[in-house]
Amino acid sequence: MESLPQSVGSAVALRKGDGFPARSFGQMIRSAGAVPQLTRWYIRQTVVTLRPVVSRGMVELRQALPHAQELAPKVLARLQETHPALVARARTVLPFLLDVPEPEPEEPDPVDIVIAEFGKLERDQQDKVARNLSLLWDNFREVFGGASGFQAAPPIDQKLYLEKLEAAARRMEVVKGSEAAFHYVTVELMRQYASFLQTGSTDEKAVALARLVAPLIDRGHRMSAKPLQIPMRPVRQRVMQL
Repeated sequence: MESLPQSVGSAVALRKGDGFPARSFGQMIRSAGAVPQLTRWYIRQTVVTLRPVVSRGMVELRQALPHAQELAPKVLARLQETHPALVARARTVLPFLLDVPEPEPEEPDPVDIVIAEFGKLERDQQDKVARNLSLLWDNFREVFGGASGFQAAPPIDQKLYLEKLEAAARRMEVVKGSEAAFHYVTVELMRQYASFLQTGSTDEKAVALARLVAPLIDRGHRMSAKPLQIPMRPVRQRVMQL
């Protein structure tokens, strides 16, 4: 820390032996005419001491500000839902709250959309999705040799395969909500499933989709493996037709 100004130091010099000033501090300051110097010295020392604290505070404020700006609209929207009267009163007292932009509605995730579309299907249509998915998967294995083969395939081949599925899903969007909706759901499930296989993604959405698609493929294979149940006519009727 910076030492006291010379005039101030001489004014508060201690008497030898007892360790106390010879006169009162106020008398010594006035007699030495050191008030302006002491004031400037105190201000300088205060600034030097507080500068690191203020600097750290500004850095932390700059780091927190973007998060606060992102969070504020969501908090305000939530308060508007739960405590509308409180928010209304706060807006009258703090008009700047009106300048907080409304949070933009989040776009629904494609995985959530197709899973919801599958859930809307009747049981027989879900069975059709399972059968068609198993056929698409069999074709996928014939072309690429399975998931690992697809990941090892040239990027252009992966891109072309996904583009074909995307084009087919886009064409079939018109049947959503109809009895033929299972066609769209089948292709879109396979497209998204193959997309996650391409990237090797293991995030929450990829896991949720895999937990739906993999059992559906197995279900479709089991349904296809069942022997056809041919109704048997009575023996007497068959004999009479011979």
